Amino acid sequence: AFIPNTDIEQVCKMIIETFDTESKCFYSAEHQREKYIVAADRKGQIEKFPLMTVSLAVLRILNKEGLTSTILASKAAAIKKKCKAINASNFIIHSYYGNEDINMSL
Repeated sequence: AFIPNTDIEQVCKMIIETFDTESKCFYSAEHQREKYIVAADRKGQIEKFPLMTVSLAVLRILNKEGLTSTILASKAAAIKKKCKAINASNFIIHSYYGNEDINMSL
């Protein structure tokens, strides 16, 4: 999605708050209390899984010079990987300025 720079953090927080609130309806009170479910994985093995979370990878483009779809996809994938390493709903905003990376923030 394309969101004005001034609204990015507010929109991310709203998405996470809504997701975290609405996703609770998929779990019993016991699951919510324990913060996990027990189910079979893809190989049929019984395993504990954490409750659903949402991870938002945000790439703030400050200068489009030299930006290609390959670079864009690579940057977005790297940010998403960092988001997924956190075991809670979260977002990371990464600023891209040409060939330089400026910052990442949670």
